[in-house]
Amino acid sequence: MALSGQALLHVADTHHAALGYGPGDTITGYLPWSHTFGFTLELLMGLLYQGLLRSVSATAFPEVFDARSGDCLFTVPRMIERLSDRALRHVRAGIVGGAPIHGRVRRRLQATRLRVGYGQSECGPGVSLGDAGEWEFDDFLGRAVGCAVTLRTDAGERVGELSVQGPNLAMGYVQGDHLMPVASPDGWRATGDLATPSGNGFVFQGRKDELFKLDNGRMVNPVPLERPYEGSILLIGEGRGAVQPLLRGAEPQGFTLPVPYLPPRAMPEDFWNACTTPTGKVSRRRAQQLFYQA
Repeated sequence: MALSGQALLHVADTHHAALGYGPGDTITGYLPWSHTFGFTLELLMGLLYQGLLRSVSATAFPEVFDARSGDCLFTVPRMIERLSDRALRHVRAGIVGGAPIHGRVRRRLQATRLRVGYGQSECGPGVSLGDAGEWEFDDFLGRAVGCAVTLRTDAGERVGELSVQGPNLAMGYVQGDHLMPVASPDGWRATGDLATPSGNGFVFQGRKDELFKLDNGRMVNPVPLERPYEGSILLIGEGRGAVQPLLRGAEPQGFTLPVPYLPPRAMPEDFWNACTTPTGKVSRRRAQQLFYQA
């Protein structure tokens, strides 16, 4: 993928205006600078605005952060689980992004000055931000920053696909000697992310490519069905006669679904580790492959 210098600088400038850290403020991080999240929002922004950068390994980061948290933090939700509340409260600014934020992690963040950030690599990566300490809703994505965001819905529906337009968009995907556009001819990029409106922001409702059909043709959107169970349930069942709930830990009290489903199956932690991406997302496709191969 090809991102222009203009796109990267635009994201760094617009996001720094929201964060507002100053010269000499410390940024202790662990994100790889080879990825757009770490490169644009931690490294590039830090260099442009004279932050003091310190990068350590993800393994060592919790201990380093607990000893000296720094002024600004950029992180994925999975790392929040390994950091102390005391150290998080000392941070004056920062962004949590890379995966939906809900349940216990979201509630812990209510006592901090961190904010949610949403984006994609094709967007440089920044699209939207919440306010500092704004953690009232599970899976909140914030509001557009430095670009236009619209929700494309079918008539009568609240859930739609997020589309983005603006100077943050990549030039294209590199394929040999050619660039394949990341946006349609009208300049809008369909993100593949589903959402509902929330004030002038958005709440994540899953990925279009996570929707699955049962063998009777019924379409299932699993993310809203999983949300009340705070990460303890994953739903699979593409092409099957009923949804198969997978358990992480004990079965939630009063568990039920408004779709046909089989008895929940408890899966070992090795299974969940094999399905989890570096950003902390559990891959539904991988989980389905592993479960039905067993």
